[in-house]
Amino acid sequence: MTNQTHTLTSRERADLIAAAADDRRALDIVTLDLQGVTLIADFFVICSGTSDVHIRAIANGIEEAMKKSHGVRPVAVQGRSQANWIILDYGDVVTHVFSQAEREYYDLESFWKHARVVERVLAGRPDGAASEASRHSAESGRADEAQPPSAAGDRSPIEVAPDDSNQPNETAHADEPAAPSP
Repeated sequence: MTNQTHTLTSRERADLIAAAADDRRALDIVTLDLQGVTLIADFFVICSGTSDVHIRAIANGIEEAMKKSHGVRPVAVQGRSQANWIILDYGDVVTHVFSQAEREYYDLESFWKHARVVERVLAGRPDGAASEASRHSAESGRADEAQPPSAAGDRSPIEVAPDDSNQPNETAHADEPAAPSP
């Protein structure tokens, strides 16, 4: 009998990580395909936990599953002691396990909006409901691109003023009369 070893592709690795996160009841698991977008990694797997204990359990479950199934260990792990945002770096796949507040604040899905959403698992939610941002994306017909929390109506801890840098500079023409309001 021949012992065949199978080297995981980055997609297979991302799928295994997402499945392990789902086994630990991670919330709103999203796999982003970053190939052609950045050289940082081929895929990001992003998910949330409900407490520091839950976040650590998700990260530990991912590590155990990867080690047990294919003998793969992360190249680096960061954030385990604070457990607000644990990063498991598997080289071609980087996993982000967030607290819900940290995930909303950093909003990686919007930051990497040019990446293709490969998979979104909402089944881990206790009530089976999608996040407000996910529902907004689905309703707008853009399931491949999450909307920022402010656009989805979520309350954000920090309000950000709109960026008017692409708008004409109104002060440049201060000597001209202002246009009437509609």
